[in-house]
Amino acid sequence: MSSHVLRRALLVCAVLSPLLSTGIGNAAQPAACMVDLAKTRNGTLGLPNHAEITPDGHSALFLRSGPFDMHLHLYRYDLPDHSLHELAAPASGPEHLSVEEKARRERARQSMSGITDYQMSEDGGTLLASQGGQLERIATDDGRVTPVEGQWIAPRLSRTD
Repeated sequence: MSSHVLRRALLVCAVLSPLLSTGIGNAAQPAACMVDLAKTRNGTLGLPNHAEITPDGHSALFLRSGPFDMHLHLYRYDLPDHSLHELAAPASGPEHLSVEEKARRERARQSMSGITDYQMSEDGGTLLASQGGQLERIATDDGRVTPVEGQWIAPRLSRTD
């Protein structure tokens, strides 16, 4: 860890810990704050990522883990009624990744597990989600999950014109 990053983390702990006394863990002590920063990956676990708006503009899709969790879930947030729906959750148990999938994740600097990537069809009705080298087709309206047979490395939807 560079000295700049360490100084910044210590500054965050020293300055913000009195303000975050009701936050995660024992934030009153800088050592505990550093542990919490490490457990939450500098506060980034639990934040939505890879967000996309559906073509109809009514929903936003995104991946998110829990605050202390390394497993990504796929969510749909409906904009008109502000409701959140989990479309796909990671499979229970450990992931069994192929050598190719491990190499792809390393190249992409992807250390999270679960639903690591997804693509939306042009009409927004279907998602293609990648989970541990396995592929799933997910209906965005009801969350119906259908496995796609075979081993896949970085799959992409093709345009059908």
